[in-house]
Amino acid sequence: VHGHVGRQTSRYLLTVIANYVLFILLVSSTLEAVGVNFLAARLIAGACEAVFVYLMMRGFVFRPGSHDRDA
Repeated sequence: VHGHVGRQTSRYLLTVIANYVLFILLVSSTLEAVGVNFLAARLIAGACEAVFVYLMMRGFVFRPGSHDRDA
């Protein structure tokens, strides 16, 4: 993608940190705490994570039309 590398990198790092906190820590731990099997909790969290990461990469990290027009 043709954008400013510094902005994309910072957005990517923010996405990775949010992904870890939201899905790896919160969703899977919460599902396990309410009695969902460990493997099922991880699969559910992984499916949610895949959708989240796709949407964030598409709409936030590598925004369409956010590239520098002068380059």
